[in-house]
Formats: sequence, structure tokens, C-alpha cells
Amino acid sequence: MVKYLFCLLFIGSLDCQRTELNHLRYGYRMECQSVGISWNISLQQCKDECRSRRSCKSFNYFRSVLLCELNNDDIIGTPNNLTETILSVYGQKIDWKPDSIISDCDWCSDSEKCEIFETGTSGCHVSECQSSLPVYANAYPLGNLRHVGALVRYTCETGYILFGNPVIECHSAGNWSVSEFKCTHKQCFTPTIDSIYELIDVTVELESVKLYIQCTGNYMTRGSPLTCEDGNYDFRFICCDEPEQDWVKIYNINSGEEEAPIALLYSETYEGLENENNDAVKNCQFRRYDIIRDWESLNISQVKIQVKINNTVHAWVIFDGVGSTNTNWLSKERLISSSWTDLPSIESFAAYGVNGHYETDVLLRFVITETFSAYNCSEINGWLFVVLQSPCLNKPGFPDILVAPSTTKSSSGDDLIIADSLQILVKF
Repeated sequence: MVKYLFCLLFIGSLDCQRTELNHLRYGYRMECQSVGISWNISLQQCKDECRSRRSCKSFNYFRSVLLCELNNDDIIGTPNNLTETILSVYGQKIDWKPDSIISDCDWCSDSEKCEIFETGTSGCHVSECQSSLPVYANAYPLGNLRHVGALVRYTCETGYILFGNPVIECHSAGNWSVSEFKCTHKQCFTPTIDSIYELIDVTVELESVKLYIQCTGNYMTRGSPLTCEDGNYDFRFICCDEPEQDWVKIYNINSGEEEAPIALLYSETYEGLENENNDAVKNCQFRRYDIIRDWESLNISQVKIQVKINNTVHAWVIFDGVGSTNTNWLSKERLISSSWTDLPSIESFAAYGVNGHYETDVLLRFVITETFSAYNCSEINGWLFVVLQSPCLNKPGFPDILVAPSTTKSSSGDDLIIADSLQILVKF
């Protein structure tokens, strides 16, 4: 009789388990919701592991490897994540009888598991880390496992570079370890290098990625290395200078370029010149901004200003640079020699020089002239004008580098011709 009653109880227990197991979906798996795994356990044990946790809503069981995955959601919350998978089993709490779900540990938190001891008492112990993974700038986790002992690896967002070990671990106290890894600054992919440059090296540092460039031929390289900025290298910052001999080129402008770099170069406050990262200052048309900025502390002996047409020097003037500033060197008092044969014989320049002349509708720079009237066009005669705006010197271009066409000064504004470029050179 006792054996008979025991068999009835045993069969009843099996029927209850079979009833619950009948709700399982064979050949299915809930993807992207797994927060914990267990190895070498049975299907029933996997179900019990889910049942004992408040945070578990469903589970996946892989019969071939005896692997159990606990999920923090089910097909009610994420129906699109249920997929067909061979040899897998899916089960969820909403399909079980209410009395089959452990309620002895209602006080357990979402990161704890309920344990029923042989004495009939129950208790909670930490089984998972907090539900949300730590957030790292410009990075995202690969997976969302959070059981004690779980390792979660992060990867950088597209275009960012990883420094350090991007792995954190769920500790037995229910907290995540701290990683010092960083996903810093956007990565610059090595660009196609123009034939005038040669790629030397690319270095990756914690705060920057640098591209080392060398100019080909006998040209001197300035501006290397280039620093990666927002995913790009700015090749405007690379300058290929002609080999330095007696004269060092410190400045270059071309006809048709904007006025702003000219104004900035000789600004009375030098605003921007002290910041070598300023785009306008670092642009190659400024050439040697370091010399321009530190002019008075350098031993400059002579200054040359020259203009080119068709890449050939058309005219030049040399000035005494000893004790000069980067604006007062262009004066008749400092004149040494010139390719314009009549220039040394004049008594004085019109008082414009480097800073030029500015009034309504008139803006000139680098003026070398004997007489000038902004509005009396018949009185314009001279050797050099960099014109930004003028009712008399109206040529196509912005700015215009206007010069006397021969070895003597022009007799009127109509005689002036447009040069391609203007350079300033110094000798030490």
C-alpha cells in the first residue's frame, strides 16, 4: 500500500513536469536576450534555474551540449527574436502554472537567485550583476551576459580606435569590474598620397593618430606630421619648400586668393599668429609663420620682396632687415637695391608700405609707389600694389598683384600688369 501511494506521488510529480515541458517549443531559440548561461545541466534543471530568478522570463536549452541560456525577455516582449534553431528548446514562464513558479523569495532582487534549502527555509544569493552594462564612450558591448563570472567584451564604434583591454567581469558581489580602456578620436584611414609627397610612417598614440609625410625631390617638408582630425588629414598644412640657401621664403600669396590671410599676417594684435593650429596661419601660403611671429628676436639681415609671372621672377626689391619689425622693413629708408632701376633714385615712398592704404572703397597692401591718390586715378604711378579694392585699379581678381611691366615705374594705373604671385624672403 505504501509502495502504491509512493508510485502515485511520483507519477503525479512526473505528470506535473511533463505538463510544463509540454509547453516547450522544440527547435526554437530566443536570440539577443541571454543574460546568463550554465553548462552540463539537464533540461529540467535549466527550467528550474529560470524559475528561481525574478529577472528570468524564458530560457534556451541546447540538448547536444547541455547548455542553458537564461533570457530577460520572452516572445511577448520581443516576438521577432524567436528564431528556428536545430537541437534547441525554448521555454517561458508565462506558459507555466502559477504554483510551479517559486514564490518563497519574493524579496529577492533582480540580480539574486532564490534557494530552497533541505531544512525547508529559503534565501537569496547573488547570481547576476546589475541589469544594465556599464557605458563607455564611443563603445558598445558584444552581448549582454551578466551572470557571476561572465566576461563581456566591448568594441569601438566605427571609426574609433581602441586602447586598453575592453573586457569587464561580473563579480560575485554583483558588481562589474572596471576597465580603463578607451575608444578615442576618430580613425583616419591612410589616404591616397599625391605624387609630390611620400608616406613615411603612421603612428597611433593614445591622444592622436599621426601621418608622417615627406616631400619628394629636393624640397623641404614643413607641417609633418599631420594629426587626424575628425576622420581626416588636412594636407593644406603640408608645405614643400624650395631648398633653403641664402634666402628663406617666409610668405607667399597668389593673385585671386582671399584677403583674410593677408590681413591676419600683419594684424597689429597678431591675433591667430600665436596659435599655430589656426587654419589660416598654418596654410602654406603663410610659409614660415614662426619667423613672421618671432621676427624681432631673430637676426634678420635683409628682406626681399619679389613678384613672379609664369613662374619666373619679374621684379625684386631688397631691404635692410637689421633692427626691423615684420611691418616697417618695407620703406625707402631701408632700400638697398632693386631690379627696377629707377626705384633707388626716388626721394621717398608714399607712406603706405606693408600695411597699405584703407578708406571707403579702397584697400591696398604691400604698396611701393612714389605718389598715390585713392580717387584721382591719373595720379597713380608706381611699382607694386596688392589691390583688394580700388575704383582706379580695377582688374579682374581678388586680390590683384599689380606691378610695373618694365624695369621702371608705371606712368598710370592702366600700365600695370597682373603678376601671378608675390613672395617675401629673408636672409640671416
